[in-house]
Amino acid sequence: MSKPFTVIGYWDGNRPVSVGVVEGEHQVNAGEGVTEEGDWAMAIEADSPEAAESLAIAEMRANDEAEGLGDEDADYDDSQDYDTNEEGAQL
Repeated sequence: MSKPFTVIGYWDGNRPVSVGVVEGEHQVNAGEGVTEEGDWAMAIEADSPEAAESLAIAEMRANDEAEGLGDEDADYDDSQDYDTNEEGAQL
């Protein structure tokens, strides 16, 4: 029977690392020890603390990969974009 857990961790480069699992759903705010990559917390339903930790890490990795799909254009400067007509020709 699953129950709520809150998994707390930090990013080590591009790898989410868990530092603790607390039973129940909790609001977690970053404190003095925030890492450069960022701390994270996730509420998740699971059968055990170990399962919650595994599920949270898997979800954080999936979210990170999904967000990274458009990163090639993250620094794109659109100030040089040109208007085009309906056929796509530059105006």
